[in-house]
Amino acid sequence: MVFIVVISSVLLAVCTSLKPIYLQNAIDAVDAGADGALTMFLCYVASILGILLFETARQLSTGKYRNSRLFSLKRKVMAHIVYMPPRKFQEEQGQNYVTTLNNEIEMLVDSYYVTRLELAYSILVLITCVIALLYINGYLAMIIIVSTVCPIVASAVQGKALEKRTNFYTMALEKLNVMIGNLIHGYPTIKVNHIEREYLQTLEQDNEKAAHAEFAKAKTKIRVNMIIGLLSYIGEAVMVGFSIYEISKGRLSVGALVGALQLSEMLVIPTNSISYQISEMRSVTGIRQKIQQLLAVPDSAAALTAAPTIEYMELDNVSFRHDEKVILSHANYRFEAGKKYLILGENGSGKSTLFKLLTGLETEYEGCISVNGTDIRQLWPALYDQIGVVLQDAFIFDDTFLRNVTLYRPALRERAISVMHSLGMDAFLASHDLDQVFQNTKGNLSGGERQKLALARVLTENKRVIFLDEATANMDKGSSQKILSQLLRTDGLTVISIEHKVSPELLPPKEGEIAQKTEDLVGPYELHDYYLYYMLRFGFTPRKIYAMALRSFAGQYDAETIKKWLKTFYRRFFQQQFKRSCLPDGPKVGSVTLSPRGDFRMPSDACNTVWREEIETL
Repeated sequence: MVFIVVISSVLLAVCTSLKPIYLQNAIDAVDAGADGALTMFLCYVASILGILLFETARQLSTGKYRNSRLFSLKRKVMAHIVYMPPRKFQEEQGQNYVTTLNNEIEMLVDSYYVTRLELAYSILVLITCVIALLYINGYLAMIIIVSTVCPIVASAVQGKALEKRTNFYTMALEKLNVMIGNLIHGYPTIKVNHIEREYLQTLEQDNEKAAHAEFAKAKTKIRVNMIIGLLSYIGEAVMVGFSIYEISKGRLSVGALVGALQLSEMLVIPTNSISYQISEMRSVTGIRQKIQQLLAVPDSAAALTAAPTIEYMELDNVSFRHDEKVILSHANYRFEAGKKYLILGENGSGKSTLFKLLTGLETEYEGCISVNGTDIRQLWPALYDQIGVVLQDAFIFDDTFLRNVTLYRPALRERAISVMHSLGMDAFLASHDLDQVFQNTKGNLSGGERQKLALARVLTENKRVIFLDEATANMDKGSSQKILSQLLRTDGLTVISIEHKVSPELLPPKEGEIAQKTEDLVGPYELHDYYLYYMLRFGFTPRKIYAMALRSFAGQYDAETIKKWLKTFYRRFFQQQFKRSCLPDGPKVGSVTLSPRGDFRMPSDACNTVWREEIETL
């Protein structure tokens, strides 16, 4: 396609420069009464037809080249982002990639690649017109060369300012896109915190900065073009004045003057264009360097070693630090195939970091992590064919539910449906069309349903090693227990699960005894349910509930025990009302439910002072 652009540009430039010469010869022939005037006129008409034909070919071929280049560059950048190492990907804000793909690549193609072809054409026109002027008059040619160089020099001087303004505009646009992305993805957070006005003000400020930056860029471009145009027209005036002088001395014919005037008019276009095109190409230098740096990042499209069947994964003296903070220090452990592991820890204990290290989401560490004795860094990304990863914050694509589970592999449809049934998603399958497109902004999936879909992805692929990052935290207790039990009973399946909280009854027993029971924290379940029922169902005060409990549990619990757990109940009810762990399992009793999506509504500033003070008087 570039070849066609070049050929049509050359032929167009030749026709453009021949047209004034044919016109000059025709006028001179008529003025001298010589033969050949008609022939020269026909050649003049033919050159006009050639200009129309080759300009059409040049425009079409340039448009096709632009689309081809735009598609090719976007494809390269998208492929590179997909295969980029996770840590490198996370160094940049996500919306910046959107800006690159949607704005900057198009700016680069238009202002650099296409402009480069236009620059070549402008130079061709300039050269052929100068040759034509040399044919008419050598002195005119010298004047043209000088008047052409001046705008180009001015363009080089002013180009820096335009490049600076373009970079400011690009940075402002990137920041605006980040804020727009935050609005879309963080919409619920903005609503529930009632910060619409504050966020809108911030968004408007960024939008205003982007608009000002764009206008500043436009003003700089206008200033550059005005300077270039002024110098070009000064050069044209000098040339016309010289031509008139030469005619008065009898050294230039009228036909030559007409031809020179046409050439001077045609030279204004390439002269201005060359200067403008150089400025335009320089204005996107920062964008070109950014995309080149992006494409220069080594990707992980292919692993150096094929991933083997995992027999064991081993940490050998592994340490990791973030900035100056040590997260892991000299960790050693061996995970064997077919076994189940629970990694339990508080916030900041390093369990999430360990999860990222084992799943390849973090690769900057000291020591060695190996699979069957091979450094794990040599096996990515092929190792993902062996392992499945379920993250707590399960991402759902804005695509059909089926594609979200099969991950764009239609052959897995039947197995995906079977797996979803095994995960207890019968109701979901009955109420959702798998070919229905999911839209993240509609909030039409609960957190538990998202996690089940994410788990279904892994099980559909029949992975034999599964990493779970609090993968059932948003599910109801029954579903969570059923799914975890199913995974634990699956022979040959390796499960490495990370949890922040776990039911105490699931912790390893000490000396044959359960180390801790939930009832040790909240009190006997029957007392807890008794308080809950009479408080919500009938609205009884602590004093009345206490008096009723003394009669109901007479001989089973003494007054001090009943008062202790009543006080604990009210404290936990007010402090932890909005945590999922406080929502009771089982059917709704009466007309009251604690589901925040159902009947129960509780103010976020509720205080238990009144109830606590009444309990203290018992």
